Amino acid sequence: MRCFKTCSVQKASDNQHIFKPGLISLRSFQMTLPARWLTDQVAVAPQLTPGDVALAAAEGFKTIICNRPDQEGGPDQPGHDLMQTASAQAGLSFAYLPVAPGGQTPEEAQEMGDLMAQLPKPILAYCRSGNRCIGLISLTAQLGLPIPR
Repeated sequence: MRCFKTCSVQKASDNQHIFKPGLISLRSFQMTLPARWLTDQVAVAPQLTPGDVALAAAEGFKTIICNRPDQEGGPDQPGHDLMQTASAQAGLSFAYLPVAPGGQTPEEAQEMGDLMAQLPKPILAYCRSGNRCIGLISLTAQLGLPIPR
């Protein structure tokens, strides 16, 4: 088992700290998704993999929305069909709403609003970096559509 050296800090008195070297096992780290929470019910993330779906379920997400068009990142990008299968295996709802980079349409924002209203929460939306999802959800709010709080 691989370990890394760490140090812990304990407060000994008002202005003194004691540094204690130690070891931490890689097994003690819990992987987490690089999700950015926009509300208590909606988060965004960069490109997910099928392995990330089980992690999303373990972290409490109920739905994944893919906003990245298939093959946008080339053949190494997992397609939405693969992500939908992984979501079903993890017990999560899945929706595919591909949005081209560089701008979102009011129609796409309306559909995103409908998805967020109908699908189980919390929701994790992803694209290449997460920024497209943020833009889409922002446009949804600008159109006056409710965003799950």
